[in-house]
Amino acid sequence: LPPWSIGYVNLLTVAMIIPSSMLLAPVGVRLSHNMPRAMLRRVFAVVLVIVSVRMFMSL
Repeated sequence: LPPWSIGYVNLLTVAMIIPSSMLLAPVGVRLSHNMPRAMLRRVFAVVLVIVSVRMFMSL
């Protein structure tokens, strides 16, 4: 296992993800409330397609 990890959890990565999530969550909330509902649904659909394509390509 790499240093600074507990099992499969890398503590350095966790230490970077938590503060950035706390700082950027209000930005995402503000964007989603200001965006038209149809556009928000399309953006979410595109994100799901990208994630699914990446998952299938890694098989």
